[in-house]
Amino acid sequence: MDGIFNVHELIIPADEHRVIVYLTAHYRGGDPIASDDLSEVGFFTSEEIRKLSVNGEISPLVEKVLREAAVL
Repeated sequence: MDGIFNVHELIIPADEHRVIVYLTAHYRGGDPIASDDLSEVGFFTSEEIRKLSVNGEISPLVEKVLREAAVL
C-alpha cells in the first residue's frame, strides 16, 4: 500500500524546524532532482537500504522509522 507511513517533527532551537514525511510509492518514471534543501536525492532498493544500515550510513532517526515500517 502506498502513502504516508510516518511523520516526524524536529525542532532544534532556536533556528531549525523540520517536518519530515515518510511515504511509500511505486516509481512511475522521471529522474529525482535535489532542490535547495537537499544535496542529493535517489531511489534505493530494500537491499541497498539494509546495506546502508549495516555500514552505519543511516541516521538513528531514519533507521528507527525504517524499522517501524518493517523495511529493516
